[in-house]
Amino acid sequence: MLDTQGFNKEITAKELRITISNNHPLIKLANKLPWQKMLDIILPDLQKTEQGKFWVGRPLKIRAHLGIYLLQQMYNLTDRQAEYNLGAFPLLR
Repeated sequence: MLDTQGFNKEITAKELRITISNNHPLIKLANKLPWQKMLDIILPDLQKTEQGKFWVGRPLKIRAHLGIYLLQQMYNLTDRQAEYNLGAFPLLR
Protein backbone atom coordinates (compact mmCIF):
# COMPACT_ATOMS: atom_id res chain seq x y z
CA MET A 1 0.00 0.00 0.00
CA LEU A 2 1.28 3.48 -0.88
CA ASP A 3 0.62 6.51 1.28
CA THR A 4 0.25 9.66 -0.84
CA GLN A 5 -1.05 11.99 1.88
CA GLY A 6 0.62 15.32 2.41
CA PHE A 7 1.67 16.08 -1.16
CA ASN A 8 -0.16 19.41 -1.12
CA LYS A 9 0.99 20.49 2.35
CA GLU A 10 3.71 23.00 3.06
CA ILE A 11 6.81 21.70 4.86
CA THR A 12 7.52 23.40 8.18
CA ALA A 13 10.55 23.34 10.45
CA LYS A 14 10.45 21.64 13.82
CA GLU A 15 12.85 21.60 16.73
CA LEU A 16 14.85 18.41 17.10
CA ARG A 17 16.70 17.53 20.26
CA ILE A 18 19.08 14.65 20.62
CA THR A 19 20.55 13.56 23.92
CA ILE A 20 23.89 11.81 23.76
CA SER A 21 25.18 9.83 26.70
CA ASN A 22 28.47 10.80 28.33
CA ASN A 23 29.46 7.19 27.67
CA HIS A 24 29.26 7.62 23.89
CA PRO A 25 32.70 6.85 22.38
CA LEU A 26 32.93 10.19 20.57
CA ILE A 27 32.11 12.12 23.75
CA LYS A 28 34.78 10.16 25.61
CA LEU A 29 37.26 10.84 22.82
CA ALA A 30 36.45 14.57 22.73
CA ASN A 31 37.07 14.80 26.47
CA LYS A 32 40.45 13.07 26.17
CA LEU A 33 41.84 15.08 23.25
CA PRO A 34 44.51 17.70 24.01
CA TRP A 35 42.54 20.60 22.50
CA GLN A 36 44.88 23.32 23.75
CA LYS A 37 47.96 21.55 22.39
CA MET A 38 46.25 21.12 19.02
CA LEU A 39 45.29 24.80 19.01
CA ASP A 40 48.89 25.77 19.79
CA ILE A 41 50.01 23.73 16.75
CA ILE A 42 47.47 25.01 14.22
CA LEU A 43 47.00 28.64 15.33
CA PRO A 44 50.20 30.01 13.78
CA ASP A 45 49.25 28.52 10.41
CA LEU A 46 45.69 29.87 10.64
CA GLN A 47 47.03 33.33 11.45
CA LYS A 48 49.12 33.28 8.24
CA THR A 49 46.09 32.63 6.02
CA GLU A 50 44.16 35.26 4.09
CA GLN A 51 47.22 37.51 3.67
CA GLY A 52 47.49 37.93 7.40
CA LYS A 53 43.83 38.97 7.80
CA PHE A 54 42.57 35.98 9.74
CA TRP A 55 40.32 38.24 11.83
CA VAL A 56 38.25 39.41 8.82
CA GLY A 57 34.81 37.88 8.25
CA ARG A 58 32.88 35.42 10.36
CA PRO A 59 34.65 34.09 13.44
CA LEU A 60 36.13 30.65 12.87
CA LYS A 61 34.96 28.25 15.56
CA ILE A 62 38.28 26.46 15.68
CA ARG A 63 37.37 23.65 18.09
CA ALA A 64 34.23 22.77 16.11
CA HIS A 65 36.09 22.86 12.79
CA LEU A 66 38.98 20.84 14.18
CA GLY A 67 36.51 18.31 15.57
CA ILE A 68 34.86 17.99 12.16
CA TYR A 69 38.25 17.52 10.55
CA LEU A 70 39.05 14.72 13.00
CA LEU A 71 35.71 13.02 12.32
CA GLN A 72 36.34 13.42 8.60
CA GLN A 73 39.67 11.61 8.96
CA MET A 74 38.28 8.92 11.27
CA TYR A 75 35.39 8.08 8.94
CA ASN A 76 37.19 8.78 5.65
CA LEU A 77 34.68 11.43 4.55
CA THR A 78 35.10 13.85 1.69
CA ASP A 79 34.61 17.56 2.39
CA ARG A 80 31.14 17.36 0.83
CA GLN A 81 30.17 14.29 2.88
CA ALA A 82 31.28 15.98 6.10
CA GLU A 83 29.42 19.17 5.14
CA TYR A 84 26.26 17.22 4.33
CA ASN A 85 26.38 15.12 7.50
CA LEU A 86 26.93 18.15 9.71
CA GLY A 87 24.54 20.52 7.93
CA ALA A 88 22.02 20.32 10.76
CA PHE A 89 24.39 21.94 13.26
CA PRO A 90 23.87 25.73 13.19
CA LEU A 91 26.79 26.38 15.57
CA LEU A 92 29.09 25.83 12.60
CA ARG A 93 27.46 28.39 10.32
